[in-house]
Amino acid sequence: MAPVIPSEDTKNSNTYYLPHHAVLKPSSTTTKCRVVFDGSSKSSTGISLNECLMVGPTVQDSLYAIVIRFRMYEIALVADITKMYRQIWVHPDDRSLQRVYWQSKTDTDVRTYELTTVTYGTACAPYLAIRCLQQLSHDHRRNEDDAAERIGKDFYVDDFLSGADNEDEAVQLYSDVKSILASAGFELRKWNSNSSEVLSNIPANLKDDKSIVTVDDVQGSVSTLGLLWHPESDTFRFKVPECFINAPITKRIVVSEMSKLFDPLGILGPIVITAKVFVQLLWKSKLGWDEVLPSSLCNVWENYRRGLNTLESFSIPRLKKAPGSGKTIQLHGFCDASKNAYGACIYVRSVGTNGITTTRLLTAKSRVAPIQTLSIPRLELCSAVLLSHLHENVMLNLNMNINSFFWSDSSITLHWLHNPPSNYNTFVANRVAEVQRLTEGGIWNHVAGLENPADLISRGCDPCELINNTLWWKGPPWLSSDRSEWPSMFPVPDVKKFPPEVVEAKPCSLAAVTRSSGVTDCTLFTRYSSLSRLTRIVAYCRRFVHHCRIKSAGSDLQLLPHLTSDELRQALISFVKVVQEEHFSNEITIPSQR
Repeated sequence: MAPVIPSEDTKNSNTYYLPHHAVLKPSSTTTKCRVVFDGSSKSSTGISLNECLMVGPTVQDSLYAIVIRFRMYEIALVADITKMYRQIWVHPDDRSLQRVYWQSKTDTDVRTYELTTVTYGTACAPYLAIRCLQQLSHDHRRNEDDAAERIGKDFYVDDFLSGADNEDEAVQLYSDVKSILASAGFELRKWNSNSSEVLSNIPANLKDDKSIVTVDDVQGSVSTLGLLWHPESDTFRFKVPECFINAPITKRIVVSEMSKLFDPLGILGPIVITAKVFVQLLWKSKLGWDEVLPSSLCNVWENYRRGLNTLESFSIPRLKKAPGSGKTIQLHGFCDASKNAYGACIYVRSVGTNGITTTRLLTAKSRVAPIQTLSIPRLELCSAVLLSHLHENVMLNLNMNINSFFWSDSSITLHWLHNPPSNYNTFVANRVAEVQRLTEGGIWNHVAGLENPADLISRGCDPCELINNTLWWKGPPWLSSDRSEWPSMFPVPDVKKFPPEVVEAKPCSLAAVTRSSGVTDCTLFTRYSSLSRLTRIVAYCRRFVHHCRIKSAGSDLQLLPHLTSDELRQALISFVKVVQEEHFSNEITIPSQR
C-alpha cells in the first residue's frame, strides 16, 4: 500500500472505495489467509467500479492447449508466480479508484489507503497481469522454441506448465525462465518435476513440498473434478466433486453437480456424457427446477454418484508418447454416434528408442444428440465433423511432425466423404465440405464397430467399467501393430445397396429443348442416352460441315469446289458413316432437310 492519503485529498470526486474481506484457505502451503476486494459493489452513484472497467480480450492459450502440450514433454516442469498481481504497478492517475479504509489494532482512527498494484477482484486484473507476461515474452523472444516463447504460451494465469525432452534442456529452461521473469520483478516458486535430476538443480526454498499438483480451471476451487498431477509417478489423478448427499435430488441439484465435472481433455468422456444425457432426459420430462425426481430417476443419479467415487484411486500416465520417440508421432482419430450422443477421440501412436510401439488416449470430445430427431447416418456425419475440429485443435497446439489417420464404422459416412459435397443435399453437403477441408492430407478408413473406442463415448459407460477398459485407454489392439496388420482400405460402398433416403443424394435434372424447323426424322436426341456421347457426335458433324463450307482467299484453297446442298448432304452422310464405323456402334440418322 501507498502512504496514508491526506484528509484533504479524500474529498476527490474521482475515487472509489473497495470493500474487502478475508478468505481462509487452510489447504494452501503459502497463503492461508487472502484478502479479496469487491470491485462489483455499488457505490453511492449506483454504479460499481467493475461496471466502468473493460474486461479485456483473451490473450493467453486455453487450459486445454496448455495441458495438451504438457502431456507431450518427457520431462515435466511446473511452477507459479509469487503474488503475481502484486508485482504489477497501476498508473498513479488510476490509483484513486483503488482506495480502501483500514484500521489496525494500534490505530484509533480509520485511515484511507490507495492500492498501488493490480488488485484481485477488479474486472481487468487478469488481463493486465497476463498482458504483462505476454509483453515480457515478446521483448525477450529470439526464436520459436526458447524460454521467452514458453512464457508466452505455457502460463495459465500464474501457473507455469511446461517441460522438455531431456534433463539438460529442462534445467536450461528453468534457468532462462527464472531469469527473464526476475528482470520484471516476478519470482517463480513451487517448482516441481518428474525428474529428480532436474529438482537437484533447484534451491530447496523454491521447490514445492507437496507431492500432488492441482491442474484446475477455477482458481482456488476445491469442489470441481480437477486434474491432479503426481510428479513422482508422473501420473494424472482425479478429484471427485462434492455432492449434496442429504438434499432431495431435483433438477437443480443434478445440473449443479454435473457442472462440477471438470474434464478439460475429455479423457473421462464416457462418464461425463452419461450425466449430460441424463440432464437432457430431465428436460424432456419437463420437470421443474425444484421438483423432486421420480424414484426411478433418483436411483439412476445415486448410482452415478457412487460410481464417481471409484475415480479417486485411479490414475493415468501423463506422458502420451513413447520415451525417446522425439517429435515424430501419428494421430489416430475415431468417431461414432448413437441415438443419444456422438463423440470422437484421438490417440497418439509413437515408437520409442527400444522399438516398442505405444498407443495412448490423448483427448476426446462428446456431444448430446439434439432433441430434434436426426437419423443415425446424419449423427455419424456429425461425429466426423466433431473429430475434424478436435484434430484441428490438437494440430494447432503441437509443434511436431504428425501423420493423421481417421476411422469410422459408418459406411454411409465414408461414402459421403469420398465424393464431392455438391452431390448431396444441404445438410450433408455442408458437413462433408467441412470435414474434407479440416482433414485434408489425412486418411479416412473403416473400422469395425466392436473395435471403435468412440463407441464408448457415444453410448456412455459406468466408471468401474471404464477404468479397466483397455480399448478406451489404448485403442484397438492392432493400432500398436505394424501398418500391414491394420484394417484394409475400405472400398467406397455401392450406393445401390442403400435406400435413396439414407444416402441423401441430391437429385439432378436436365431439361433439353428441341426445335423442329421442318425436321421430321431427327432421332439424335432419342437414340443416345449419354449426353457426352451425343455431344461428341454433333461436334464431329459440325467440324466437318465447317471445313466443307470454308471459303478462303488463299490460292491453295481456291481450288476447293463450292458444294451444293445435295452434295454437302451426301458428303456429310459419307463422313458420318466413317465416324460411326470408327468410333460408335449406333447408327446416325441425318435429317432429310436442312
